[in-house]
Amino acid sequence: MRGRPISNRELARLAGLSHPTIGSALNGDRYVDLRTLANLEVALGVELYPVRMYER
Repeated sequence: MRGRPISNRELARLAGLSHPTIGSALNGDRYVDLRTLANLEVALGVELYPVRMYER
């Protein structure tokens, strides 16, 4: 969310998640499942999962 003027509540709304879920994930108190990660990627318009991490 760095560099983006978006609140936790707005991100939660865009991703179809609760704002406590967003807060817990951002604080590192909770792991997110792949569905949640995909929802966050769509809401933010960025790739969060390191798909190309092992490509050469």
